[in-house]
Amino acid sequence: VKLFICLTFLTSNLVIIGITERQYQAKIRDCESTIESLKGKLSIINTELVEYKHDFKESSKSLIETTKQVKSLITKAAPTFSEVTSRPVVARASVPAQRDNNVLLLRPKKESTPEDNRQRIETASTARNSPARISRK
Repeated sequence: VKLFICLTFLTSNLVIIGITERQYQAKIRDCESTIESLKGKLSIINTELVEYKHDFKESSKSLIETTKQVKSLITKAAPTFSEVTSRPVVARASVPAQRDNNVLLLRPKKESTPEDNRQRIETASTARNSPARISRK
């Protein structure tokens, strides 16, 4: 009885508004289909959100593990104060001695043959090891 009264009331109100019962039912079906469509989209987005959440957890776990590995490598590689103080002091060669140990060969301005290059290298090494140069030291 209450349902009949509600339907009668709705029908009379629809007539007052100016739409028919069919139009009203069509609007209801349209709204229901929109609701179902939105539920489907929400379900898809929710699934993607769950996947993103899982990926985020995995990447954060791997980042934490990598950070721990880096910290352990840093602590293993860092010497203690006693190790640093007990190391022997390495004597460095003076700058002039380091300079005399090296030969600087400049590139010639003109094209040369491999034989010319070999002759220049021999001349430079002979001049470097000559008795006159050695006696000056």
